[in-house]
Amino acid sequence: MLLLLQHKMKHLQRYLIRMGASQADAEDIVQDTVYKALLYLDSIVPDKFPAWLYRVALNRYCDMSRKHKRI
Repeated sequence: MLLLLQHKMKHLQRYLIRMGASQADAEDIVQDTVYKALLYLDSIVPDKFPAWLYRVALNRYCDMSRKHKRI
C-alpha cells in the first residue's frame, strides 16, 4: 500500500490544483493526507484506498477553503 501511496501523491496534488487549490496549499493538503493515511493504514480497506485518499484530500481542501473565507 505504501507504493500506491507514493504513486497517488502527484495525482492528488494535480487533483487539488484542478479543484482550485494553490500549489502551496495542494502540497500541504497532500502532506496532511499522507500523514492521515499512515496513521490509519491498518484500518483502511485496500480496495478502497485510492478513494479514501481522494476523499480525505477533498475534505481537507474544503476545510482549508472555509478557513480562508472567514479571514
